[in-house]
Amino acid sequence: EYKVIFFDGKTNESGVIENIPLPVPKNDPNDLEIPLSTTYNIEAIYTKENLDILYKAKMFSGVNAVQNIDIVPNIESWDI
Repeated sequence: EYKVIFFDGKTNESGVIENIPLPVPKNDPNDLEIPLSTTYNIEAIYTKENLDILYKAKMFSGVNAVQNIDIVPNIESWDI
């Protein structure tokens, strides 16, 4: 119910942000129930194109996830 920012920054020169650790509930390895998870909102902002996109990612303990965010730049706005 609270908005907590875990990362605020920019991508590297390849457009990647790596290894952002997020808290998730621990699972009982002997449990046969559906694993516990936490859903995170991922907000991607690209000011040059005036884009603000929201993604939702469900995270589980012991799982690494990759969220691809594709932004096609508007070539007409580039200064050449």
